[in-house]
Amino acid sequence: MTDAAAPATTTPTNDRFAAFGARNFRLYFGGQVLSTVGTWSQTLAVTALVFELTGRSAQLGLTIALQFLPMLFLGAVAGVVADRFDNRRILMITSALQGSLAALYGVLAHTGHVSIITIDAIALAFGVVSAFERPTMQTFVPQLVPSDHAQSAIAMANTVNGTARMAGPALAGFLVKHAGVTVCFFVNAVSFGIVLVALTAMRQREIRPRSMLARARHGIRDGLRYVRANRRVRTPIVVMVVIGTIAYNFLVTVPSIVTFTFGHGADAMGLVFGVSSVGTLLGAYLAAGVSPTVPRVAGSLAVMCAALCSLGLAPTFGWFVASMVPMGMSSAYFQAMLVSMLQRESPPVMRGRVMSLYQIAWQGTTPLGTPLMGVVAQITSPRVPFVIAAIAAGLCAAALAGST
Repeated sequence: MTDAAAPATTTPTNDRFAAFGARNFRLYFGGQVLSTVGTWSQTLAVTALVFELTGRSAQLGLTIALQFLPMLFLGAVAGVVADRFDNRRILMITSALQGSLAALYGVLAHTGHVSIITIDAIALAFGVVSAFERPTMQTFVPQLVPSDHAQSAIAMANTVNGTARMAGPALAGFLVKHAGVTVCFFVNAVSFGIVLVALTAMRQREIRPRSMLARARHGIRDGLRYVRANRRVRTPIVVMVVIGTIAYNFLVTVPSIVTFTFGHGADAMGLVFGVSSVGTLLGAYLAAGVSPTVPRVAGSLAVMCAALCSLGLAPTFGWFVASMVPMGMSSAYFQAMLVSMLQRESPPVMRGRVMSLYQIAWQGTTPLGTPLMGVVAQITSPRVPFVIAAIAAGLCAAALAGST
């Protein structure tokens, strides 16, 4: 292993938008926003296809679980890869593969050869590629800006999903309704091509160098040992395991309640996710330039608990849509705080493995939680998963508040 540099201690700037002063970060941000618009379009198209073919929440939960299952088994290996190799090259490879898979989706849908088996198979393939992409992205972001702008970069990168969610679901709902699901897949394929262009256009000399793992042997074991021994790294990951498993199952819980409780279709799902992006952007803005602390994480979880209760008990569709604003805000703030904690506490040579474990805690738990919540929604009510999630968020908030 090369020199294990200590975690960065540079005081973050108070300028929330400082990261946009770096050309490489602007390219990264623009490419990721457009790519995520495409991804959301594809996500809602797949949801519409699954409901059209089966009409079952449990099947949607299984399909989504397959997309995140590889993170559970490959996430630790992906972290070693992120620490061992050039991050930009990895992202160029993953973008090319994901664009090809999206195009395959589109061809199958256009020719009428799409089925639950092909949907699940491609979802699994996407999951394998994403398992390597996600930790690499979070390791790469701090390299795109000066060290004192890292907090701004992390928080602004966290707005990518929210920014894209303003357009992606709405676009998907429009396309599904007026042009069919096939177009959504080709839109996503093109969006990954844009990411490739953005990565290619970056100036290598402006990418901050970092210490890298000299050899992969014992890399996973060393990463696990580091997290286990460092409470300030271990605690955020444990909290995310709970929230990721129980609360972050919106790709199945939201379509289920919108479809089966309120009786709306793909365009309404697009509206819900689009409105939640308003809260996501607000939460990320509030988190930018703010030092992460345990009380702030606990506070965001308390707000999340209240928002989840409001979602689960919403008497009307309008109430449900409005409740997505505080839900998006608290979720974005919570994730920005956790990522900032982990980035701050992890030395550069260890950062890929730490962030891969975070990704396992966040998305690798989806194969466990999503099918479970899909079944719960199907055998009880689509409202019940939101109430269970609220209880989990509340308990985590109380536990963190009690630890300070």
